[in-house]
Amino acid sequence: MHFARNRNCVIIPGMQEYFADKKEKILGVMESFINTQNKSFAETGRFGTETLARIFQYAIRGKMLRGGLVMLGHDLWNGTQDAAALLTATSLELFQSALLIHDDIMDRDFVRRGMPTMHIQYARQCAADNLSDPGHIGEALGICTGDI
Repeated sequence: MHFARNRNCVIIPGMQEYFADKKEKILGVMESFINTQNKSFAETGRFGTETLARIFQYAIRGKMLRGGLVMLGHDLWNGTQDAAALLTATSLELFQSALLIHDDIMDRDFVRRGMPTMHIQYARQCAADNLSDPGHIGEALGICTGDI
């Protein structure tokens, strides 16, 4: 097998395609899961389904390498696709997104994955709605979103 060097990385032929394929599969499971949760989240009030949409838009912008590595480990060990491994990979990606939402609040970051961080999105929404202390409410809603 031929390995190419790109900066400080070793590129294994086919790996980019492998991870791109796994990302698409993970996104499919994630979208299906989010859609099944919409009804129960709609009952929570004004931010319910909007929160799910924000989480999904936030998560899909990631590289999903952790989920891809879960799938790689599974595929190397088992050699076959399996729904449980894909669900595990998807869960890990959602968990990673939640950790990053909290990290952005702690680090006071304003941008993640090319878009405003979750708490900044909420703060802007609260400011547009003329709510008092939109920055604090944005952080609180960001924390709650990361906890979901």
